[in-house]
Amino acid sequence: SRALRHNTPLTLILFDLDHFKQVNDTYGHPAGDKLLVAIAEQCQSLVRAPDILARYGGEEFVVLLPETNLKVAWNVAERLRQVVAGMSTLIDGAEIRMTISLGVAETGPRASNLEQLIDCADQLQYRAKQSGRNRVEMYT
Repeated sequence: SRALRHNTPLTLILFDLDHFKQVNDTYGHPAGDKLLVAIAEQCQSLVRAPDILARYGGEEFVVLLPETNLKVAWNVAERLRQVVAGMSTLIDGAEIRMTISLGVAETGPRASNLEQLIDCADQLQYRAKQSGRNRVEMYT
């Protein structure tokens, strides 16, 4: 509401771990939980203090970026993608690598409230998965 009231940009990144079900099926849910924590900690270290990183459900996360335009948010998303793709997490003796698919949306004509912003980012994240995973999608 502050972004809309002051007419400042607000972007949202929604990302999902690619093929996460295979981790749970292969190593068990406790290993999957440890992997989620490791990825969340790494991603938290990449965002600014006023940004909000939260688990959205299952293996999905959102990053809310106040006063951040779409171009800057895409750069943040790409940095998150690269860092997660470069991670190697050792859990119970197994080295686990993961990638993420991300959607980036900004408030504007397509998204004038938080629910629409999340919906737009979700559609874009789904497009990233359909386009081969381990990628960032945004409206151009």
